[in-house]
Amino acid sequence: MIGVLDLAQRQQGWLPRVAMDEVAKLLDMAPIRVYEIATFYTMFQLKPRGKYLLQVCTTTPCWLRGSEAVMKACQHAADGETFSVQEVECLGACVNAPVVQINDDFYEDLDEASMNKVLDAFRRGETPQARPAGRPADLGAGRRTDHARGASRTMLADKDRIFTNLYGFHDWRLAGARARGAWDNTKAILDKGHDAIVDEMKKSGLRGRGGAGFPTGLKWSFMPKEVKDRPHYLIVNADESEPGTCKDRDIMRHDPHLLVEGCLVAGFAMRAHAGYIYVRGEFYNEAQNSERSDPARPTTPACWARTPAARAGTSISTSIAAPAPISAARRPRCSKASRARRACRG
Repeated sequence: MIGVLDLAQRQQGWLPRVAMDEVAKLLDMAPIRVYEIATFYTMFQLKPRGKYLLQVCTTTPCWLRGSEAVMKACQHAADGETFSVQEVECLGACVNAPVVQINDDFYEDLDEASMNKVLDAFRRGETPQARPAGRPADLGAGRRTDHARGASRTMLADKDRIFTNLYGFHDWRLAGARARGAWDNTKAILDKGHDAIVDEMKKSGLRGRGGAGFPTGLKWSFMPKEVKDRPHYLIVNADESEPGTCKDRDIMRHDPHLLVEGCLVAGFAMRAHAGYIYVRGEFYNEAQNSERSDPARPTTPACWARTPAARAGTSISTSIAAPAPISAARRPRCSKASRARRACRG
């Protein structure tokens, strides 16, 4: 339902009741069920809005970095025709706070002056480049400048990184991903067999980022060994609704092939029938990049995934789950003072 509502909103610019009624007819359900979803999630606009929707994040990381000044610039520009403004909860891009999402694009590392420049560009009919204003043009070979201290310090070398395109300097598509090592020797990994892959994960010591750091290989080993016809699934959480979590978005938009390849290997090891990547509604562009793993597309990662998977005797496929937006209704508002206290405690 959420996906169909999103399509209706993109056609109309907002969600009038007649559109919701048509969605109910299309899905053969009571209109009230559609109304419940449309009125709960803040990404659905129930009133006409301007051409550009300015969604300003004011959650703790953005607030600490000056989102109030950014909000002030947006509120001053809001006229209901060209611009509409909306205060939103965490947009999952905390590393580049403050953040504003304009329609589907993220504008990051903002202050009042840079926000006004972005708004002026839209007024002129231009589309400003959606990338952090403070992002360096080149990180160099394994070194990064610490601007706060005026010093250069050694970071991980490219050969030691799992994701080598998180800053988006290189092509995220198949050709670029393969040049960086994606889909390299994947079939040989699968040929080792389910148990060998699980054992290798145990030996690696890899732990989950959630669930109290539970060992990944051990968790995989708990999956049923005899699956027969009963389906079970690999579910990948790319939601990132908590302030401070902001890795998944960059993986999906800049290194989606590694994500899909990882889903293939993990799903194969656990004997899953299918994998689903759960994506939050705000990550529309990122979901589009990952969606190109559709095996019907001849130049997408799933074509490379399906081939070694089929050769290894598995039919696992990876799909993008219907985007589910983050709703302010599910997260109570708090005062500035409580935000500051919470930040200091953290």
